[in-house]
Amino acid sequence: SIQVGAAALAGFNKYYLVAMKNWFDTQRRNCSIRYPFDIIHIHHYNNTTEAGQSTDWNKKALPPELSNFQEKLVDFKVFATKYFPGKKLYLGETGYDSNSQSPQGAVTIGEYLSEEVQGFWILRSYLFFLAAKWDKFFLYSLGDHASENSSEQYATSGIVKRFIWDN
Repeated sequence: SIQVGAAALAGFNKYYLVAMKNWFDTQRRNCSIRYPFDIIHIHHYNNTTEAGQSTDWNKKALPPELSNFQEKLVDFKVFATKYFPGKKLYLGETGYDSNSQSPQGAVTIGEYLSEEVQGFWILRSYLFFLAAKWDKFFLYSLGDHASENSSEQYATSGIVKRFIWDN
């Protein structure tokens, strides 16, 4: 049997899911499958914006503790369990850039390079995810999409440098 995921939400947007629920409850009340998805996907990046995922170049990446990441995960899990019981929760995208000039970039802290801080913050984000008992965690991304000097948002989010097949 195949599992169907709802389109991913940028951030912990409860209002959108409530609107979806209200529409399904009204328009699909006679259907055997009222909510036509099995998985709720969230894309969230820890930073100074409440949206979590944003094109705001004034934002700054934050470690998960300073962005209340664990509280957001737990709060959203309680919400989803109440309104969509039995649905799985996937953190479909999260991460940090290793270039500190990116708005989503980890920073150098003391003797630790931004690449090391990126790793620390990813690991701590994963531990909060596990504590909140979500179903799946997806890191964005395995490999960088540009050179390490790129300050483009998400271009250096990989945990490995550019792939050998990249030009």
